[in-house]
Amino acid sequence: NEEIIPIKVYCTPSCIEVWFIITEICVARYFYMDITSIQPIMGSMTGIAIKTNFNNRMHAIFFEFPTDLASTILAFAKQYMDVSIPILDEISKNDFMALRLGDLNDFPSLMTFSEFKVQKISDRFSEPVARLIGVSEKTIVEHEPLTYSIVSVHPLRRIYSFYRSTTNPQEFGIEWNNGSKLVSRYYCVERDALLATFLDAVRG
Repeated sequence: NEEIIPIKVYCTPSCIEVWFIITEICVARYFYMDITSIQPIMGSMTGIAIKTNFNNRMHAIFFEFPTDLASTILAFAKQYMDVSIPILDEISKNDFMALRLGDLNDFPSLMTFSEFKVQKISDRFSEPVARLIGVSEKTIVEHEPLTYSIVSVHPLRRIYSFYRSTTNPQEFGIEWNNGSKLVSRYYCVERDALLATFLDAVRG
């Protein structure tokens, strides 16, 4: 996601937890065993880029003292999980934005052949937010409608299940098999058509 939001970061014995300050809800977990490297982000905004073994995706945490945060992560990973995480050379924010999608930054992954207007239900926002969600040959891609910037990309093979609400005819969810079984929830007027399209893509 290209949006920068205020967060709190906690190093636990098993993972890095990212909490949204406004709602006091955990919005992401990066398990030490899934982290392949950490890179300092330097320039006008400082922080760290965390690369995971899920398609080499990169996730940024912007922080005033990136070296201190990186050192704490490395120490916790080694002490509690016996995981050694390499520190790579520093990169700029622009470098991070260009590399953040990892192995999914290619035409077959990003060129969607079917898109639907949805409202995303997220702990990061007090109200559902407008999104365009589409399916490509390899992924499900979520865009910000006004700028068409990419919010998220998930491989089709990481889909664990779909669900439909029994009480709201527009609500559905996608459960991801990405280490923590996170669920993305949405409203869509064309819910059943969307799910049929996505199911065809997964089965194909």
